[in-house]
Amino acid sequence: LKLLQYPVPDSGQMLDFLISDYTFNTLLYHFHRKGIFAFRIGPEIPVVGDLLNLTCTADDIDFDLSLELQDNKV
Repeated sequence: LKLLQYPVPDSGQMLDFLISDYTFNTLLYHFHRKGIFAFRIGPEIPVVGDLLNLTCTADDIDFDLSLELQDNKV
């Protein structure tokens, strides 16, 4: 993690900029609120479609309760 390096008072430059991730996040947030920067992430996108699956079938469950059941009987 690199901390921001503030410009020195006499750097010899005419203009210094201090830009952080907050600057970009705020810019994108305001673009989104104005409808300039809008996109939809859904299951039709191949890269993230599987990550958005919030339901599971019986085949997706991969655990075994037999050891826990044996421990409870003792």
